[in-house]
Amino acid sequence: APDAFHPHYFSGMTREDVPDQGLLRFHDADPSWRNPSDCGTDVYDSSHPLAYYDDEDAIGVHGGGAGGVPLNCDGPRHIYFQDVDGSLLGSPGTLLGALAHQPRPQVEQGTPYVDAACDAAPPWSAVKCVAGRAGESRPAGPGRPVAGVFADPQLVVLESRDADSEDRNVSPAKLVDQGTGAADLLVSAMDHGWCFGYTCQKRLSTFWSVVSSGEVYSVNFTGTPPRVLRVWFPYAAADAEGALIDIACSGQRGCRFMVNEVVLHINYFEPNRRYVWTEEAGRVDPSRSLSTCLDATGQLADPSCIPSIGDGTRHGAFFWHQLGSMLYVKVRGGQHLEVRTEPVIMVSATLALSIDDFYAERYVENVAYVLGIDPSRIKVASVVAGSVVLQFNIEASQSEVAGLQ
Repeated sequence: APDAFHPHYFSGMTREDVPDQGLLRFHDADPSWRNPSDCGTDVYDSSHPLAYYDDEDAIGVHGGGAGGVPLNCDGPRHIYFQDVDGSLLGSPGTLLGALAHQPRPQVEQGTPYVDAACDAAPPWSAVKCVAGRAGESRPAGPGRPVAGVFADPQLVVLESRDADSEDRNVSPAKLVDQGTGAADLLVSAMDHGWCFGYTCQKRLSTFWSVVSSGEVYSVNFTGTPPRVLRVWFPYAAADAEGALIDIACSGQRGCRFMVNEVVLHINYFEPNRRYVWTEEAGRVDPSRSLSTCLDATGQLADPSCIPSIGDGTRHGAFFWHQLGSMLYVKVRGGQHLEVRTEPVIMVSATLALSIDDFYAERYVENVAYVLGIDPSRIKVASVVAGSVVLQFNIEASQSEVAGLQ
């Protein structure tokens, strides 16, 4: 399909006189999809101010100019066939395709695998990734059920829940493996509608990709990020008791591993505060209080406040860094969560006095009195000495917050 490809798992297969060339073949995205009525005609430009990763390695590879990558619907670039017991391909492994360039450029449309974990599979226009590669540097453990680099590929879904999801384009979204730097450029779904004989010019802002369990990924949107973003990790094992992953055990059936998880660093490029909501828990409280994580200037003082792989934190554990406009969140297998925007006003003020003469509590009381609101709704985010530069938030009332749950 132009938009998405859900994983296919094979076991107990029997081949009778079927050569590799006749077994299967993956086809790349149809160039004719790249038009204004279907998948658009955008070109990813590394000089864009929000494209902050260096894309110089893409120059001359895609034919899109200085770092330009012509974008098409990327469903065929996320094909995922997993041979669980080796009965289909001759040995256990995962086929990823269709892939236009090998070795894989650092910035590309398609699963962000790394060449060290995968071998070219020319008969199928794909690559085959095998568990256990570089197992010393990526051992199995809590949150990482399979040893090796890119050893446990899993589908991940990013979905805008905004009312204008079909009208406001936030793509390409850039998904980057923080360990290897491999980036996947994701575009909005194809326009499948017809309105009075013409295409509707509506494209769903939902993105499908493949990531490896036990790794950390960053997410960057080109347009204004969704106010409500749903993240799915649907097929990864949800708990240790139910996780049967034969490939991880080198073919030994019955091996059991702990829950799968990934950590996402979502760059919002704007200070509107975010929080996490799950179906089970409702609004999730931050893992740590801001007072223990930030210094007086609002900078991160304790890196352990950020959720990490195997740290024992629950699904939905998050940290929102106000000054960096970055949300760090853990997503566990078989579950989903929503990142929601909080109704908060952020105010910055420069005061003509020294830091010694500034009293935060008195300032908050005075501002609350002028605005006619409860002082508890005003939170000081940072205070910088000099001519005192103050940043503070004005939060919604309790009744307004209750209406958002």
